[in-house]
Amino acid sequence: MFSTFMKKMIHSDYTKVFLLCLISSGMMFLPSIIASKGLFTLVGDFNYQQIPFNMLSNRAIKSGDWFWNWSTDLGSNFIASYSFYTLGSPFFWLSLIFPASFFPYVVGPMFLLKYCIAGVTAYGYMRRYVTDSRYAIIGALLYAFSGFSAVNLMFNHFHDVVAFFPLLLAGFDRLVSDRKKGWFAAAVALNAMLNFFFFIGEVVFLIVYYLLRYVCEDWRQSLRRLPQIIWEGLLGIGMACLLFLPAILFTLQNPRLDAFLYGPNALVYSGSRYLALIKAFVMPADLMPHQSAIYPSDFSSSSAYLPLFGPVLVLALMFAGKSWMRRLMIACLIMAAIPLLNSLYYVLNSSYYARWFYMPVLIMALMSAVALERRAEIPLKKSLLICASILAALAAFLLFYPWSESQPSAVYHYDQFLFYLASAAAGLAATYYLVGRFGRAKHWYALMLTVLVSFAADWVCLLFLQRTAYMIIKKARQRITWW
Repeated sequence: MFSTFMKKMIHSDYTKVFLLCLISSGMMFLPSIIASKGLFTLVGDFNYQQIPFNMLSNRAIKSGDWFWNWSTDLGSNFIASYSFYTLGSPFFWLSLIFPASFFPYVVGPMFLLKYCIAGVTAYGYMRRYVTDSRYAIIGALLYAFSGFSAVNLMFNHFHDVVAFFPLLLAGFDRLVSDRKKGWFAAAVALNAMLNFFFFIGEVVFLIVYYLLRYVCEDWRQSLRRLPQIIWEGLLGIGMACLLFLPAILFTLQNPRLDAFLYGPNALVYSGSRYLALIKAFVMPADLMPHQSAIYPSDFSSSSAYLPLFGPVLVLALMFAGKSWMRRLMIACLIMAAIPLLNSLYYVLNSSYYARWFYMPVLIMALMSAVALERRAEIPLKKSLLICASILAALAAFLLFYPWSESQPSAVYHYDQFLFYLASAAAGLAATYYLVGRFGRAKHWYALMLTVLVSFAADWVCLLFLQRTAYMIIKKARQRITWW
């Protein structure tokens, strides 16, 4: 019995996804971890918040300080303060196996595990939408290693949300399509407990998903199941109330909730923000404190780039015909482009964030998987031409058009920007040959996986090189200032 179970596990696609994500994330993280003798650090909030908060939470729980913590400010509600960062995360509770002082050594392997879980859950969601499970494996890799994950390396707890969000849509599909009860409630409970702030945005996305995925196709059947959806949603939130309710009550006292978008600011962004949005889809992600172009630093988490393919396959599938994925993607683009709609994911807050982009990224990864399965039918050349034209026009404008009287262009770090530009162009060229020219090759799938894993790992490795360069330059400037 046990040997049969182990054979099934070894040959399972979930195991394959896990191992592929482990290899890819290992290529990304291990060089830095080995060079630092097991220690893993980044920049900014990762060093000054993520690591200290996890260490503090570890000590507080083990010492019994579960309700009030005197080490936060002048004293603060422990559950309400740390439910956003640590307490809802299964990865944090797993780290409690180790002493608090070990966390800087534990966080690197935890990152690898988060990428693996993100791939596995994404595969579980995508599997129903493709005939051949191999394409769901590719889609899972695209989701796990998207630009959103790369740009948010500094925010360790964001990756918890990315890892478990696909379960919310998978549970919803099971309830509405398969009438299987309980899965959605469990997924709601997990995601609501994981991070209350992100969960509020996920509810908004789930409403849009329900309307465009189900109501548009069969509104009568969908509306009949609405009471069950609401019941399971409330049941899930009820199960998460131990963390969810204190966090909500605590956050309602935050004065930043009063910030609201007024007048034309609710309808349009500045030109720079629209350029950054285009860049977020067609070019790999930058490091937040060290942006290559448009903004010298940007902490909005604005990236939705898919490794290797970028938006090519998404656009090709949109051109191929009408579908719920096409409707949903158009809705997401409209919401991203209008400030007031974008702010719905953040309780109508006036500050600009793109921290909900992991949700459309999951749909983009699914669309890419479906497009690969239907690669003989999609207008690939048309999509490639459009994406290449957008990339070329964006690069030309950022590189050569004067940004101001004193600033000759919008590029701050030419080597960095040109590397990202070359990576995006290489991805377009590889997509043309892999999908367009050699799509029927004998070992096409193995070649596709090899190129995808290499591309996903290699360009994210640059972020770590940037991190090292950034820290060296920062220390050099401090020494010069001291002298």
